Amino acid sequence: MGIMYPKIMEQKQKQLAPRGRRYRSIGRPKRESLDFSQLRVFIQNSLRAIQETENPDNLNKIRRFFRNNVPLSLRSYFAAYLLKHGNFAKSQEHSQPKAQFKRLFLNVGKQHRITIKSMKELLNTVKTIKDNDIGNISIHRTFSFVDVHEAQVDTVISSLSSQKVYKDRKLMVTFAKKRNG
Repeated sequence: MGIMYPKIMEQKQKQLAPRGRRYRSIGRPKRESLDFSQLRVFIQNSLRAIQETENPDNLNKIRRFFRNNVPLSLRSYFAAYLLKHGNFAKSQEHSQPKAQFKRLFLNVGKQHRITIKSMKELLNTVKTIKDNDIGNISIHRTFSFVDVHEAQVDTVISSLSSQKVYKDRKLMVTFAKKRNG
């Protein structure tokens, strides 16, 4: 009969049970404890990778295959199954420890038509910086934050400060202040 899911099992049992009689419910399997903080980080890293680095053509081929092979009613169960049985340690291996990155504040944001791609291009104008020296990029309405490897921070600040971007706006790059809280 295949894999049965909780709601589907209950519906099947109700359909098969004679009217007026109680049906015996099949016990659900024990819930396994998941590290939801690690799962949240994995999801955030995956979403960031989809937006920043993945090739949309390849992803569309996989989406088409997925739609053709997984019924619509079971897709969320399938995604949950993949997350439950996924190896989240791999996602942690790809990201470098936070201690090696420093957060920088830039005075340009979405209002200035800055995107993640254009921010990476701007950072790549610094000759000594590589893609793995750039960490998280967070773009807000009028400002942005960029995590840069400790060894490259001074170089990035000195070479990007006073550059002209978006209608000759002077770029200001400084260390980000610590959050209160």
